[in-house]
Amino acid sequence: GHRFLAWERETYSGGGRVPFAKSGTPTWKRLWDLKVGDHIAVSSTLPEPTELVSIPDWEVEWVGMMIGDGCVSKSSKGYYNHNLTIGYQSPIQKAHCLQLIEDRGLKVRVADDGRKFTLFPTHGTGSRGKFHPMRDLMDRYKLSGHKAATKHIPKEFFSLSTRQVALLVSRLIDTDGWVSISNTGEVGYGTVSEQLAEDLIHLLLRLGVVGEKKVKNTTYNGELYTSYQVRVRKQGELLKL
Repeated sequence: GHRFLAWERETYSGGGRVPFAKSGTPTWKRLWDLKVGDHIAVSSTLPEPTELVSIPDWEVEWVGMMIGDGCVSKSSKGYYNHNLTIGYQSPIQKAHCLQLIEDRGLKVRVADDGRKFTLFPTHGTGSRGKFHPMRDLMDRYKLSGHKAATKHIPKEFFSLSTRQVALLVSRLIDTDGWVSISNTGEVGYGTVSEQLAEDLIHLLLRLGVVGEKKVKNTTYNGELYTSYQVRVRKQGELLKL
């Protein structure tokens, strides 16, 4: 019984369609009353929830970066490996990640393959069984063990303040997104998780930004897979990011 604000396109006597700008006034329709060719209104912004969740900024940042390009995978021995990959294009981001890890009282091992850095937070030798704040964080939000195709935003993060939503979105884009200044400009994020793409579109609406989802079929290591891009191209909305 949900109602949609819809514009029913008028037709000329000769059968042609009236341009959308010249269509009649919008009317509220139920789902079963909508017809092919009707235009429906969609929200371009979402209000801040009345009941906000309080999460420290460092947790918002780390979860955002781990979802963006991190990995918490289960090893053959039954325990979880925990690492974060950062591209060479962002040495400032690498330094910031190192600081976040060190502020939690951990050490960090850095692997460098010539294209990217991979950070491994650890207590050092003889650390098995010790409390690991970074790994505990991922367990708490049920993100441990997820592969790239099943990544998602934890439900608690949809009730963050608008300021923290912006922080989360920025960390996602920092790790696996892009900013283009060619032509009219573009900010985007790529993922093989359709759920994560939908979650990001929802978060962008909290910032008054409408994200466009594009589906791409790509070949990687000889295998065909589906990926999703969330792109923002409108000038007024780019300035909000």
